[in-house]
Amino acid sequence: NYFVANRHLYEHKKVEIAFVAKMELNDKAEEVMLVIPVEPTDTIVEIREKIRAGLDNARGDEMTKEGANSAIDVLGKLPNPLRVPIFGIIKSLDKKGLLPADLRKDNLYYSSMIVSNLGSIRCGAIYHNVANFGSSSSLATIGEIKDVEVDGRERKMCDFGITIDERVADGYYFAKSIKVMQAILSNPASLLEGAATPVEVPELR
Repeated sequence: NYFVANRHLYEHKKVEIAFVAKMELNDKAEEVMLVIPVEPTDTIVEIREKIRAGLDNARGDEMTKEGANSAIDVLGKLPNPLRVPIFGIIKSLDKKGLLPADLRKDNLYYSSMIVSNLGSIRCGAIYHNVANFGSSSSLATIGEIKDVEVDGRERKMCDFGITIDERVADGYYFAKSIKVMQAILSNPASLLEGAATPVEVPELR
């Protein structure tokens, strides 16, 4: 949950996952950024309900865009001669940590992790670069769930593509993080415990 900004290392005050959602399921529908807070006591069930509530709100008749979602709509309609220098100013303010709160609100680039469910469009996972903007230092994609035969048994499998800013930790930390993820997948019941519950894994040798 760390990030690098202006050559300094910082920690987010809270854990948030973010993604882009279609307001309607068609080609021409608008998109909205959703930022989901994760509390230390949240289980996988509570996180799922927060995601569903966010999607229901985004696709509801009373949806009102705020923060970064509203700003993007306004800036996107400006002609290039105006939009380019304005975005330059925004990037400069971001680098100095001076971006107004309204532009950080509901902005996925200020979350702990950006997630993209490519499986929803029947696509495989990819490795996507982390943007040089905001404070999100990790990006994960989820691929399509497929039936795969393993050792004579049919299992459901999907790929993940995870990119993390290498400046926030070293290789040892990342390797141990993979062990933590393997431990969780080997014991899915652990997801019914709070998000802050420690996961014990052997030390790497």
